Formats: sequence, C-alpha cells, structure tokens
Amino acid sequence: PEKKSEFDKNKVEIFNRFISDCKNANVRLIIVASPSYRKIDYKRKYIQLIEETAKNDNILFWDFTNAEPFISTQGFFADMVHLNYKGATYFSDMIATKILETAN
Repeated sequence: PEKKSEFDKNKVEIFNRFISDCKNANVRLIIVASPSYRKIDYKRKYIQLIEETAKNDNILFWDFTNAEPFISTQGFFADMVHLNYKGATYFSDMIATKILETAN
C-alpha cells in the first residue's frame, strides 16, 4: 500500500508555488513562525518542512516558536495559540526591527 503523506499535498504545492511566484516577481520573501505559549522541545514536522524548504530555496526563515519573552507569558496571549493585542504589537515590533537589520 502507498504510504500517506503527513502533509496536505495541496497546501505544500500552494506554498511552493507562492515561493516560486515571489522569486519570479523579485520579491524578497521572509518566512516567519510566530511564538508559542508553551515551549516546544521538538521540532514540529511542519516547521522542519518549512525550514528545509527555506534552506533549499535560499529564503530567510525566522522561527520564533520558542522565543523569549513569549514563552509562558500569559499577558501576550489571547489563548494557548493566538497572541493578543499586546503580544501582537510586541512581536510586530520585533519583526520590524529584524527586517530593518537585515536590510542593511
């Protein structure tokens, strides 16, 4: 029997097409994984896939899943997965600073 992929084939294809479209349009792409409330001690398989894809396509990948000061900081999260306004504002400022640093 054929082994079933753990990833949705259509989503992977769309992701790869998006990367290709950005390259063809000379758009500098940066892939960002947002912070998690709980520390992740293992690399989730989808993070590994994104990391490998980014490396193979020479794209910046910023993984903030275990970033301080977000881990276990309840004041930054609306629930276990989503940043609240304060957390989103803080994270947006971090990303903006990092983008400016890489632009130089």
